[in-house]
Amino acid sequence: MSKLAIHGGEPVRKSFLVYGAPDLGEEEIQAVVSCLKSGWLSTGPSVQQFEADIKAYSGAKFAIAANSCTALLHLSLIAHKIGPGDEVITTPMTFGATANVIEHVGAKVVLADLLPNSFHIDPSSIRSKITSKTKAILPVHYAGSPCQMDEINALAKEFGIAVIEDAAHAIGTKYKGKKIGTGENLTSFSLYVTKNIAAGEGGVLTTNDEELADTIRVYGLHGMSRGAWQRYTKSSQIHYDIVVPGYKYNMPDINASMAIQQLKKLEQFTEKRKVIADAYFKLLADETGLELPHSLKEQNEGDLCTWHIFPILINPEVLSASREEIMTALIQENIGVATHYRAIYEQQFYKEKYGFNPNDFPNCERVSKRIFSIPLSTVMTMQDVEDVVTAIKKVFGHFKK
Repeated sequence: MSKLAIHGGEPVRKSFLVYGAPDLGEEEIQAVVSCLKSGWLSTGPSVQQFEADIKAYSGAKFAIAANSCTALLHLSLIAHKIGPGDEVITTPMTFGATANVIEHVGAKVVLADLLPNSFHIDPSSIRSKITSKTKAILPVHYAGSPCQMDEINALAKEFGIAVIEDAAHAIGTKYKGKKIGTGENLTSFSLYVTKNIAAGEGGVLTTNDEELADTIRVYGLHGMSRGAWQRYTKSSQIHYDIVVPGYKYNMPDINASMAIQQLKKLEQFTEKRKVIADAYFKLLADETGLELPHSLKEQNEGDLCTWHIFPILINPEVLSASREEIMTALIQENIGVATHYRAIYEQQFYKEKYGFNPNDFPNCERVSKRIFSIPLSTVMTMQDVEDVVTAIKKVFGHFKK
């Protein structure tokens, strides 16, 4: 077996392969140039066009673009009038933003466990956490794989609470043949640089509820009665009103111009991601040092996972090294890796404020201590995939007990 790069050996690759990279073409470049030449740098006609495109794609009645998915999750809580004294149930297996926005409105973060051998929130655990103070459930469609929304929506209806979907990973995802974000619940998608469609920064929300949509629009731009698009056109009125103390969450046209072009490529991007994921499942099937993410595959008829990331779990019974040691060794082989995620209850702020007991989340704890993601993006070649597999087998082989 060849010597690990971390021990002075030759790395598997000469150049570093990042775990996630945007796939930008000449179309996006020209769109940005056109935007710059137009003079509309902030919110303007490109944002309006992108919102129209998202409505057409999703089938939702309303689409609202913003500068991040995080902003839209925050605005969703505000629109549902959630604040101090209220509780919001979410998953511990998520990025910090999901919990942070609950703190931003002064509500209490309540964590439910995952389904067994899964990355998704468990509806039965949600039920056990519902109290008279519960005002919303905030499920996360992890890695572009859908949560069990029938059960979650049924719980919400039974108890008269809202569902706010964190679909940061999940544009294009389908649940039982239906796209995530058709408008039943407030649903927010991310357009961050590593996401399945990338605008550098940005997010977009879908809903069928006009009142909620209006509230989100107003709070999303300073609480003004009209946005920048209306203010700077010939038909605008002289004055505007600040009707609520809102936020500066609007999306610039520069970002929207990229997003318009990226959305056109979403289906081909999703197919490419699926090809790479399938290759990992095939080429790593016999590697005993890890567990592959089988639970992210289509669990119900009509499901579609869009493979935003490809997480694996180390097998501590087979390996003599920690997750961190393995990740460091892979990085030295020029393979980029990332942790998606250390559980929310492990993060300093939430650990100190709430004193969560990891033993209350046995299914999440099993994932949180063992998980990391390997490269997956549409700019990858099959040679890149083979390099990742070669590096994994080299590193995991070295650390076998």
